Amino acid sequence: MPNIDGKIPYDKSIIISTEVTLDHLTKLVAATKDIKGIGGYKVGMQLGLTETLAKTVATIKEMTKLPVIFDYQKAGNDIPDMGKVFAKICKDANVDSAILFPFAGAMTVREWIKALQDNGVNVMVGALMTHPEFLWSEGGIINDAGPARVYEMAAREGVVDFVVPGTKLEAVATIKKAARWSGRQRTVFIVFARFCCTGWQH
Repeated sequence: MPNIDGKIPYDKSIIISTEVTLDHLTKLVAATKDIKGIGGYKVGMQLGLTETLAKTVATIKEMTKLPVIFDYQKAGNDIPDMGKVFAKICKDANVDSAILFPFAGAMTVREWIKALQDNGVNVMVGALMTHPEFLWSEGGIINDAGPARVYEMAAREGVVDFVVPGTKLEAVATIKKAARWSGRQRTVFIVFARFCCTGWQH
């Protein structure tokens, strides 16, 4: 059930992460694009840098109408003005959605979100990481209240798609509460988890 507006076409779906070579990308898309429940493809730094983002997105879109999500691990951590540069790159590459993990302050959160929205790119925001020693209470450097604040700020800017870690599902309730500021009917929580498929070589 491919969509035509760049949005994930299911309430519950699997997003395919494409951390593979370009040759394996075509095989991956061909093998999965018609499976019910596949909601899109996530392009990361590996293909985005080695093959260019535009070429990678075009390769996927030649094969399917499912949305392409750009996850630049972790975009949104520069000065506010760089959001316009990032947004134009995403627009020119025909990206449907872009993931931000903005830890560089309130102005950066607002300006990067606005830049993507102004360029017609759907915004997905995450603020909680999967690895140990991320939050202050875990021995990390991010204040424990920080992620919820980022989600709340993003919701106030009209973001309705949020990324939460599959390894910290206990935090989802707090994140949902923070994100209710959006006032929008559709609030999607996207859990990115890694799956190991036996027999797949890359």
